[in-house]
Amino acid sequence: MRADACGGRLLDRAIGFALTTVQAVTPDMLARRTPCAAWDLGMLLVHLGESLAALHEGMSAGRVGREPGPQRPPDDPVSALRVRAVRVLRASAALDAVAVGDRRLPGGML
Repeated sequence: MRADACGGRLLDRAIGFALTTVQAVTPDMLARRTPCAAWDLGMLLVHLGESLAALHEGMSAGRVGREPGPQRPPDDPVSALRVRAVRVLRASAALDAVAVGDRRLPGGML
């Protein structure tokens, strides 16, 4: 069991829920509205994928940059989200302290 067992299980369940939820998403659904008036489902999935990428960066590199690097939106946001979710799950098993800007957080707090 991981040192951050409670946090690790919560992360595992949250990512499992997200992956289960996006299983039903088809390309024709990406233009659907969301509660955020300015975002459609595709944009929301891209945002979630970017958030997972930031988590992965913190877990694997030990830091999270203040600005994301330039990226082109993925052609398939569901597949991109799945890939990033798996990366986060793999990285979560080997956490140490992480720098966020000029602050250090224990890895289990991510």
